[in-house]
Amino acid sequence: MVTDYNAIAHAYRDIKRLPIKQYSEGFTLFQVPGVVRGLAILDVACRDGYYTRAMRGQEASRVMGVDSSPTMIT
Repeated sequence: MVTDYNAIAHAYRDIKRLPIKQYSEGFTLFQVPGVVRGLAILDVACRDGYYTRAMRGQEASRVMGVDSSPTMIT
């Protein structure tokens, strides 16, 4: 199954703003790697880069996000 993420980019951004999405997904994401301070992070399938920026905010030394959908990145 292939999803056209370019077509759903705007809806995805709206869904990401829902508090339940931020708290549940964000909590889980930051539990997996633990402390990222000083680490280099590669976020594959970063979508709109929300968590890519969040990792930088957690003081990762270098962060890069990549995604196959230019619309999601935009």
